[in-house]
Amino acid sequence: MKKNKILIYSGSRSDYSFLKYLIPEFKKEKIKFTLLLSGTHFSKKYGYTYKEVKNDNIKYDKLKCKFESDDFLKLNVSLSNLQIEFSKYLKKKKIDYLIILGDRIDLIPIAYASLLKGIKICHLHGGELTKYLVDDHIRHSITKMSNYHFVSNINYKRRVNQLGENPSNIFNVGSLAIDGILKMKFLKKDELKKNLKIHLDNPFFLITYQPLSMYPKLSEKEFNILLKSLISFKKFDLIFTFPNIDIGSDKIINKLFKYKKKYKNIFVFKSLGHLRYISLAKFASAIIGNSSSGIIELPFLGLPIINIGSRQDGRIKDPNIINLKKISHNKLKNNLRWVIKNEKKIFTNSFRNNFYGRGNTAKKIIKIFKKKIFKDNKYKEFFDYN
Repeated sequence: MKKNKILIYSGSRSDYSFLKYLIPEFKKEKIKFTLLLSGTHFSKKYGYTYKEVKNDNIKYDKLKCKFESDDFLKLNVSLSNLQIEFSKYLKKKKIDYLIILGDRIDLIPIAYASLLKGIKICHLHGGELTKYLVDDHIRHSITKMSNYHFVSNINYKRRVNQLGENPSNIFNVGSLAIDGILKMKFLKKDELKKNLKIHLDNPFFLITYQPLSMYPKLSEKEFNILLKSLISFKKFDLIFTFPNIDIGSDKIINKLFKYKKKYKNIFVFKSLGHLRYISLAKFASAIIGNSSSGIIELPFLGLPIINIGSRQDGRIKDPNIINLKKISHNKLKNNLRWVIKNEKKIFTNSFRNNFYGRGNTAKKIIKIFKKKIFKDNKYKEFFDYN
């Protein structure tokens, strides 16, 4: 039997926090794979997140392409360099399948080079929607370049089918994030204190705000309202994590450090890593922002979440999430006061609605590889949607 060679690509903390749960299953089944890291993993500005992979004792190859700025020209130079370096990498390696996840900007050169090399692309988390971002364009473009699709919800399966993909190659497997939640040995508060070097004696909010890459002015307005509203809660610590490298991220980062200098209750982390982030979220009085983590994995734990703006409009949401589409000082402060008052009563039940699966996503993906993908030699054709 042919030994298929798989390449798993990760370019940031966001996709690695999902893909890491697929790797042990490949090892168990003795399926040959290589993990390749690039993108912001090797960026000092974004916290050298390759170190999380090292701590997980997972071997990896690396492409060191500089991703340090959201400046239009610098970002495009970084993406061009990534395509060149990845093409050189592919010339040296024999790869049959590429696994990529999501909608980050660095995936376009990776997918495009793989397509030209005749490598079959397996895409996770296709069919989803996000508003005011280039992410939708990237995600749907990758769908059209991909041969196989592992989606996280039946509605996303329909959308990938609508994009002209054959339903026999679209698999609703849920999200690997749920695998992670079910397997995770959460850190205790004392461990987090020591690890993060913060006291955690006060109640706190955990905040991640991502820029709206296609509407930077709206993004700036939302973030300013968010900051000014949060600092009025003087008895609470404010723990921020960096945004991803999108257009508008530099302004958010600069504003964060400006406020950090002024207010002693503000703490800023470039990257917490998945374990620390989820563990910290369990102790937070509220998780606030517009990150996908507040939509996909954190609701699975029944945590108090306030979703800001319309960024996540296209994603299916747990009804317990508080959605503030049009953010204002009064709306945010009133909802935070309500959450603080009711969090113990309302947000105590774990494992609520399972819109993104019940776990075992990695096992399902491996099974599909063995039963379907490894045996499939058909040429990809456009599938007309009825």
